Amino acid sequence: MKFRIGFLATVWTISAWGITLENESMRICFADENAGFACTGIVNLAANGTRFISKSSDLPGFWRLQFADITAEGKAVAWLNNRSPARVRRVESTGETTVFSWEGMDLPGEAGVVDVRATVVMSPGDGESLWTISVRNRSKRRALYRTIYPLLTQVVPDGEGDVLVPHSNLGARLERKRSGAQKRSFAYMGYQPMVTAFHLGEAGLYVAAHDPESRIKNLELAGDQTVCFSTLVENAGVVGKAADGPKFPVAVAAYRGDWWQAARRYRSWALRQFWTAKGPIVARTDYPKTMAETPLWINIHGYPPAVSNLMTEAKRVFPEIRTGLHWHLWQHSGHDVNYPEYFPEQPGTKETLAYCNGIGQLVMPYINGRLFDSLLQGFAYAEPFACLTENGTPYVERYGNKRPLVPMCPFTKEWSRTVNDLAERIGGELGAKALFIDQIGAAAPRPCFNPAHGHPLGGGSYWAEGYQRILRQVHDAYAARGACVTTEGSGETWMNVVDGYLVVTLRTGEDVPFYPAVYSGYTTYFCSPQNLTDADDVFFAMQAREFLWGCELGWYDVSIVNPKHVVKQRMVNRLCRARMELKEFLAYGTLLDELRVPAPLPELSFLWTGRWHAKDQHVRLPAVIGAWWQSAQDEKRALLAVNLSAEPQRIRIALPDGQYRLRTLDGEAEAAWKQTGKEGEWVLPSGAICVLTE
Repeated sequence: MKFRIGFLATVWTISAWGITLENESMRICFADENAGFACTGIVNLAANGTRFISKSSDLPGFWRLQFADITAEGKAVAWLNNRSPARVRRVESTGETTVFSWEGMDLPGEAGVVDVRATVVMSPGDGESLWTISVRNRSKRRALYRTIYPLLTQVVPDGEGDVLVPHSNLGARLERKRSGAQKRSFAYMGYQPMVTAFHLGEAGLYVAAHDPESRIKNLELAGDQTVCFSTLVENAGVVGKAADGPKFPVAVAAYRGDWWQAARRYRSWALRQFWTAKGPIVARTDYPKTMAETPLWINIHGYPPAVSNLMTEAKRVFPEIRTGLHWHLWQHSGHDVNYPEYFPEQPGTKETLAYCNGIGQLVMPYINGRLFDSLLQGFAYAEPFACLTENGTPYVERYGNKRPLVPMCPFTKEWSRTVNDLAERIGGELGAKALFIDQIGAAAPRPCFNPAHGHPLGGGSYWAEGYQRILRQVHDAYAARGACVTTEGSGETWMNVVDGYLVVTLRTGEDVPFYPAVYSGYTTYFCSPQNLTDADDVFFAMQAREFLWGCELGWYDVSIVNPKHVVKQRMVNRLCRARMELKEFLAYGTLLDELRVPAPLPELSFLWTGRWHAKDQHVRLPAVIGAWWQSAQDEKRALLAVNLSAEPQRIRIALPDGQYRLRTLDGEAEAAWKQTGKEGEWVLPSGAICVLTE
């Protein structure tokens, strides 16, 4: 076998390590050609030479490829990996780019028909590396179907590292000393970002798909902390038509710090993508300020009389703030049934919307943006526009009432017309000032194999392109009326055509505000789901944490206006009024960091009871929680903190450059503050919401 390597400043060979690539932040080590160039280690040069990745005897440790003929019975699957035999293996380097090549690899019954090129570019300026893979396939029997790349094995030792795990709340959880977890697969474009990060002390390793076109893919994280991206290619498994690999790089970077450094790196990339190209919402003319300035939300399954009564009572209980209402059952039939045949509406719907608009409340009717009820007679006409499996049959999803609901292909003009017609009737005929389009920001794509739709089969960017077209038309029409468009979940891809994201999943003690750290100032997250039966101090702790992270509170059930919850009502009033007083930060600004104190604070225990059959969450939080924010227009910094305890708390904090003063919020107890140079001492009254500003 042939072996060749360029000898440049950043690439060299060492017999004990194999092949080494290096920039100022990290050293990436690969085995020699006999071991298939497996990635054997990444050394974090920014943090004391901490090493990540353990070589696995069971996994190839670089890439795996799936080939298939989807027209064949049983799909005729075959696999290759970087250890598979090849006529030639070589590595070549030019400047910052290193290319690992495998030439003449066999598929069953076909000799020497596959060539693979795995490329790693070492960026000198930001300490990042960018990984791509391409495949040349000359097979007459099988096409490329899926790539698994890069495959990084056992990135941190089991039970030793803290792992930033994608999650459906606000983007991620930090699983400390992660061990023995089940393999997880996170689909894009769904709730979760295609980002993870591993930490050993102050050493961090960032792994993220930097995909500017939002292709269908999965981030897979195994229990032994092995990570990879699994990507269906365009025309997956179609012989003679399949693409040669993913059309995006995966970024791998080393840093010193915690998960905030990963969020900042991802923000730096994300704010250059199409979904943020319209800029911060404070300056957007097409962004309805009512979305950013509705600090409280209630959820109802009810008919028009119940809605008007609830909004009247909410106006009495929360007189100083606008209340938003997520309205299910405005339509003629029940929930998760008869989609998309919502009309005729319930009698009185239009009048109820007009009344609520008139008293300054925001009512948001529900529709589903993905599903068609296959038991409807109309499905016979809609079925040609459904997402099809490789077998040519529609996907079927079942929810609470077990109806067979079929995901529709967003790339089709017919489904676009259906959603837009519904949106226009709700906003135009009925006069709604907000519209909720369910599942688009949450549910995973259904790879569509219907050749009549005009998009690549299986993988690609058509899901994003299709919903972009649908939502752009809806959003333009609603923005012209000053009305809002929202969706379930936090899928980043729709930020330019969706105004708000309902983040409704159960909160945990491992949650971190990843998405607010990345996208604060560019969208609005709303919902802080919690049982109203939780004790008052327990309730306040979770709601205060969401407030500090910039999330609009609520999606409470209708009993929030009941007098039995008067203590919780006061808490909600305080937090919502504070959001509005601090809207230049919390609604329109940038979340910079968490409160950091040199001396540990007392910890408090809370039990957040489960909802929707979820487990109870036993949570420990410091007595004082806080967050640093920066305003959008004058870039002034503020430190917001809440004392969760029943006692005053004295804390010392390190300060960025500048002089900081107390800003006492309306109705809040006054704190004590003393600054000496770049340090300050802060005494926070029990239960108080406190603010320091430049």
